[in-house]
Amino acid sequence: MSQFNKAPKAVIEKAVSANGNVQDVKSPEQQFYELTVNTLYGKDQFYATGQELADRFSKVIEALVAKGNLDYIANMFLYARTDMNIRNMPIFGLVKFANAIRSTGKSYPKLRQLVNDVVRRADQITDVLALSLTEFGSKKALPQAIKRGLSDAFNKFDEYQFAKYNRKGACSLKDALRIVHAVPKSDEQSQLLAKIMTDTLSTPDTWEVALSTNGQKAEAEQVSKAVLWENLINSKKLGYQAALKNLRNMLDAGISPDAQRKLSEFLISKAATSKSLPFEFWTALKQVQGRSNIIDNAIQGAMNASVVNVPRLGERVWVIVDTSGSMRGLAEESANFFASVIAKAHEGCENFALTMFDSTAKQVKLDLTSSISANYQYLSRMGGGGSTNFEAALAQEAVLGFKPDAVIVLTDNEINTFGQSNGWSGNSSEGAVKRAAPGAMKFVINAATSESTPMPERFGWHHLAGLSTKLFDYCEALQKGSSIVKELSVPYPYKEA
Repeated sequence: MSQFNKAPKAVIEKAVSANGNVQDVKSPEQQFYELTVNTLYGKDQFYATGQELADRFSKVIEALVAKGNLDYIANMFLYARTDMNIRNMPIFGLVKFANAIRSTGKSYPKLRQLVNDVVRRADQITDVLALSLTEFGSKKALPQAIKRGLSDAFNKFDEYQFAKYNRKGACSLKDALRIVHAVPKSDEQSQLLAKIMTDTLSTPDTWEVALSTNGQKAEAEQVSKAVLWENLINSKKLGYQAALKNLRNMLDAGISPDAQRKLSEFLISKAATSKSLPFEFWTALKQVQGRSNIIDNAIQGAMNASVVNVPRLGERVWVIVDTSGSMRGLAEESANFFASVIAKAHEGCENFALTMFDSTAKQVKLDLTSSISANYQYLSRMGGGGSTNFEAALAQEAVLGFKPDAVIVLTDNEINTFGQSNGWSGNSSEGAVKRAAPGAMKFVINAATSESTPMPERFGWHHLAGLSTKLFDYCEALQKGSSIVKELSVPYPYKEA
């Protein structure tokens, strides 16, 4: 072979994790994905504050804009807002994206459409505008794409929606109309915008208004608040999210067993088609558990009903759950919850094993016929909190008793330094991560955001993230050699919004 015509070796960028492990740096695209769907705006994670995460998010957006990956950024915001039902990060990111486009001297003709697509509620018009005024300094400095996109968004909502979200704040709907100069698409919409300007929007007929108005009468007439809630339940004015988030208030008011049964039927029957995140069911259960067997059973039934949306990943499935100290809080909750959801989704499969690891690793037996809630509680009691000995977890493959066709690891990617013999310290031997479960589909569900990973794609590991079972929608694409990054690196929009 010629000494002068050799293909260059791929350069693999390395980084040292917080735990001192040398591992592969994730691509900016992968980091952006995790920051978008795994970050609760303003909330701290174990290794980073909310502000640090926001700063990283902005820098990654700037890096992707500099690379010209504009459609990927736009598609990710649309995916997060529509598929994952994430509200704040796409709105925050949209403004940072517009600023990065301007500061790099680039243009993105689809930005106006993206603004309109990401705004899904009337109050998000004012959210985007308030953030933009802070980001760009004045209304004169606002990008035209943002102004026109928000102008378009004014034609998406009716009087009920505007009245419901016509709230006081740094920026009101009236302020937004003055700044973006919305052009109505019809005479009817023109009249509606005029009502916003003259503060004559009709009071919305919502459960909040009904409860507030009748609650004042209740105090004077000694009418039970339970009756007010029961009237809302019977009239079917209570939406799914409102019902789920007000279970404690309804039980505090003392709604009747009959009303509880009607509410339970509603929660279970609509669970599979509702946009509620899996954690919302668990959050609701934690708030009211033990108060009413009827409601407890309804929430658990709704959680179990939602499993129809989770695909079976294989017939011989191995789940590995990180229980180390850095997983405390939401990361641990999400890992245990997803493990329980995955277990329920694979009820009746050929083989199923679950390994939990921190300083050591152990096999945990789950009853796949049990409810998600029961298995979640069981896993939460198993504890943990030590270091992160991922090698010990991988060594458990020898005692599984079957050859897995799917491996799912739930972790924050912070693991201990591997031994010198596994290839992670510069020698040429294959690493334990590369040798694990040959032939299996290997998924990593990132429970937090991280800039590097000990389980890189070059060793056959596929990364997923987000607090919704919607992330499993891409498993079929991953099994065909794709990735979420590839699936969203297409012209915007990646699908109909």
